[in-house]
Amino acid sequence: MANELYSGKHMRYGVKEQAVFGTGELDTADFIQLQCEPIVIAPDVKHRAPARAIAQLHPDKSSVFNDKLGSIPSCVIKTEALKKELALWLYLVMQNVTEEVATPFQKTFTFPSVGPNFSAPDGEFFTLLSRAPVASVSEKVHSMIAQKLSLSLSAGANNGNLAAEISLIGKGHVRTSNPATGIWTKTAADLFNFHNFNVCTLDGTALILESVKIDIECNWAAKGADGSGSFQNWVLTSQSVALQLSGLWDAASRAGLTALDAGSEVIFILGWGTTATDGFLKFTVHGIVESGAPEEGDARLVNLNIKGISDVANTEQIITAELADAKDWTW
Repeated sequence: MANELYSGKHMRYGVKEQAVFGTGELDTADFIQLQCEPIVIAPDVKHRAPARAIAQLHPDKSSVFNDKLGSIPSCVIKTEALKKELALWLYLVMQNVTEEVATPFQKTFTFPSVGPNFSAPDGEFFTLLSRAPVASVSEKVHSMIAQKLSLSLSAGANNGNLAAEISLIGKGHVRTSNPATGIWTKTAADLFNFHNFNVCTLDGTALILESVKIDIECNWAAKGADGSGSFQNWVLTSQSVALQLSGLWDAASRAGLTALDAGSEVIFILGWGTTATDGFLKFTVHGIVESGAPEEGDARLVNLNIKGISDVANTEQIITAELADAKDWTW
């Protein structure tokens, strides 16, 4: 059939770790095929319309033009946090990891004191492909890193599974890729469910969790010029963690309101499994309660908004994420 009409379900999306910053992976390379919601790429095309006196009151094509000079393409990936993909999302946003050399290859993610020099190359960046069912019209963005990773968990959303939303920015965008060959491999659906976590504490006391959202965010500035119409490198300018926490109204959650009044540090821990065992996942967040209040419903809750902080004197990290995924990323 000529000129077939397609559904959005015919699209598929893949990512591949990139070897050289500024040089995208080949269309023919092997990719991880994501299991995610549809991705819309914003290419950041620049529309230029400088002020011109051209003897007329309306625009003329001689002074209106488009280009991609210095553009920063972006997109958001919405998916469930799969055991063998979550490490990639954490590394993309936090840009600092240590990985054990033996199975289950446990990884520990923290914020670096200084951002990576991607051109070295340091840090983590990848190529994203939005693969179309028609030849040579697929979109590709390279040198992508994460500005923000939002992780959310509740019994009533995403089938009770830990969900991930990854906000990405990149360096180059094309619409003419043709990934006709190469192996695209789906990741096994190993999930972190609300009913399977075995640790949830606030200041060491077990919390009856209603919902939680962890926002891990880094701000990046595009600096320099690469001589080919794009910027040269990313520079890390800030890091932050925000925690939205809701738990049943009891002594543990009320202690969060006491910490709000006192301005004292709180430590939140959420985890699955056992350290050094495949499937282990643990988040530790240090913070100050910015706001909080009870909520009336079918059960009385306490909602807390916590801002991540470090404790330089005690060398405490603002956030630490630990994951054993039985996958050797060779990081």
